[in-house]
Amino acid sequence: MLQPVSTAPVHLSAYEEHANPTMLVQMRAMASPMQGLRVVHINATADGGGVAEILRSLVPLLSDLGLDACWYVLPPDGDFFGTVAEAMWKARPVIATPVGAAARRSVRERFLIPPGL
Repeated sequence: MLQPVSTAPVHLSAYEEHANPTMLVQMRAMASPMQGLRVVHINATADGGGVAEILRSLVPLLSDLGLDACWYVLPPDGDFFGTVAEAMWKARPVIATPVGAAARRSVRERFLIPPGL
């Protein structure tokens, strides 16, 4: 089963002293039409590595902007873990990676992902 990762709250307002105010207004405006949109991040690890460091801030910032953001890690599980982690790594440069129904079903069954996630 995928393991949820908890993150400490991070608010965009914490950057007001350091960031361009126009940029912060633009970020809030761009996020507005996406209020409630579910964004699921799945990563191989919650600690160490650049992705984990980014997600530790990104997930709570997205939540602060009104998106339903969450983060899960794959449980270490032998060969399957290596295969899925490698596939995720190879797919990272692709904006939208088409995944076939059989592959989605396999991952859902293996990690007991609830429908709609």
